Amino acid sequence: IGEAACRALEDRLQHALDGDAIAYERPVRCADGTTRYIDVKLFLRVTARGEIQGFYAAATDVTERFRLQRQILEISDREQARIGQDIHDGLCQQLIGMAFSANSLTQTLSSQQRPEAATLRKLCAMLDEAITESRRVCRGLYPVRLSTEGLVPALEELAGTTSERYQVRCRCETEGGPPHCGIAIATHL
Repeated sequence: IGEAACRALEDRLQHALDGDAIAYERPVRCADGTTRYIDVKLFLRVTARGEIQGFYAAATDVTERFRLQRQILEISDREQARIGQDIHDGLCQQLIGMAFSANSLTQTLSSQQRPEAATLRKLCAMLDEAITESRRVCRGLYPVRLSTEGLVPALEELAGTTSERYQVRCRCETEGGPPHCGIAIATHL
């Protein structure tokens, strides 16, 4: 193992010598072929002189908790996607409709040389910014490009958007083919 892993192990053992538990969760393959998840805690039994006499271990089956955590994440992902689609299909469309009406009214007022046209042009610009921001929010909540074109184009778009928005150099480089992962992991990426 590497130097960092050795230091981490030493730290964990020192905490155990100080009376803390060494704790970890891990999957365990059962004889019937199912996988259970257990939470293991090890407590060292140390004498007053600091000598290790033995250890106590406690293992708890946390399979149900693990399943519920995954279920909560899946529900959260679905709800996030639904909100993104609702914003795209509802709010964005309303804003676009308002922008068309405002632009039409701007042209009418401009042709009549009305002073209100300048104010309306500012309103049109703000509507355009609201549409752009709403689309960004939608893409963040539900990256449509991810589901239609895959992970690499979605990451490339994210890198481009990040560069543009935050004025930092950001790009996506991939070696070989696209990574293979499920839609939930890809969405989190």
